[in-house]
Amino acid sequence: GINNDDIGPIAKASFEETPEMFLKAARHAELAERTAAIMADLDFAMAISCLQRAGLPVAPVNTPMDLVEDTHLSGLEFLKPVVAPDGTRALVADLPVRSTGWLVGQRTNPPALGADTRSVLEGLELDAGRISTLMERADPPTAVD
Repeated sequence: GINNDDIGPIAKASFEETPEMFLKAARHAELAERTAAIMADLDFAMAISCLQRAGLPVAPVNTPMDLVEDTHLSGLEFLKPVVAPDGTRALVADLPVRSTGWLVGQRTNPPALGADTRSVLEGLELDAGRISTLMERADPPTAVD
């Protein structure tokens, strides 16, 4: 067997904490099952309210559509309209923080697929011959549904 006096202070601490960790994990699983059974009978708003009153940090998870309809985000102009080359209109999220040194310049709509391939490759500091070879070998880009 293991004599935990001879296994060093770090290993000893881990060895002594392991049974407690297993007990905590077992209790966690039991509590999760009990909580799920109780919450199953509540509507969403009531479940959030009960968990918050119990002092648990909880918040609803928003879907992208929830964000589009959020008046707070609209008021902050957090969602920016974009127009794709095919005319499709959409909203994209802006950065949640701002700095005067970031993203200097004007926001533009996205380019057509492949329209900026050469400039991206140039940004990778490839020589002109290599870029031409890659551009010739590449399949023309297609839209992904």
